[in-house]
Amino acid sequence: MIQKIFKSRPQFMVLQAGVALLLFAVLLYWQKDVLVEVYWGPLATELGMVVNGIIAVLFLVALGRIFYLLFAYIYENQSIDQFEEQMDFGLTEAGIEDLSNSLIVQRYRVLQQSRTELDRPQQAALSAILLNQEMTRLGLIRLIQSLLILLGVFGTVASLSLALVGASDLLSFPQNGGGITLVVHGMATALSTTMTAIGTYLVLTLIFSRLVVSQSSVCQRIEMLTLRRVLPLVTRGGGNLAHTLALRLKDLNQVAIALAEVQDRLTPHLEAMRHERHVQNEHSKQLEETLQNVNQTLKKGFRLD
Repeated sequence: MIQKIFKSRPQFMVLQAGVALLLFAVLLYWQKDVLVEVYWGPLATELGMVVNGIIAVLFLVALGRIFYLLFAYIYENQSIDQFEEQMDFGLTEAGIEDLSNSLIVQRYRVLQQSRTELDRPQQAALSAILLNQEMTRLGLIRLIQSLLILLGVFGTVASLSLALVGASDLLSFPQNGGGITLVVHGMATALSTTMTAIGTYLVLTLIFSRLVVSQSSVCQRIEMLTLRRVLPLVTRGGGNLAHTLALRLKDLNQVAIALAEVQDRLTPHLEAMRHERHVQNEHSKQLEETLQNVNQTLKKGFRLD
């Protein structure tokens, strides 16, 4: 039962995100009269509408990205289940052809390629690469989260500046009613932009946390499946010892080829050295015969016999 819940965690995260979004929509509908008064009532300003509109657009973009990734991880989770079933019945390329875009099949093919290049595939390195790759997919959402707060602060500061201008006019010209109008409009705009930024940030953070949990669940399943079943399957063919021996024989063969090339380069030099040695031997023999003749001549001339 626990394993089943764990495997279906991405679907459960989508359900939680949907419930959170539905509760947010219900809250907006419940307070629709207040929201209409704040955002579109007489106190609304063009500055507030522009800032709130930008915040709303960014919020919808981030929300769309989150749900896209949530459904993508549902697909990855289902691909892992199908991959495990294929392993139970005998894994073939034709059987996993429909899953060629999934993360688990990409991991399997990378391990197959690594087996021909390394003594043993490095799962730790592959795990770090996978985690970094998946974290980059969250970059847009994190950027929008930061922008929501910055836009809220900008709207608040700009609205307070508008209110200060109204206060200045009120102090300078008390008889003019425009100053108090600017103050009221500025405070109302500051309230609306702050509410929009904080509300969208909280909802986005809540739903984003469900995406992070879903991502962690899929990555954990991939690493566990790689460790328990994929690595033994990949390294089973021929065994590690035979594979290592084949690599060493390949290295020895390359060394032998290199020695043969060196021998081919040295052969002319060796032939030249042999010829030079032969010439020196001939000269030595001639010098020895000459010395013997001189010796015989001296013996005869001085009657040393």
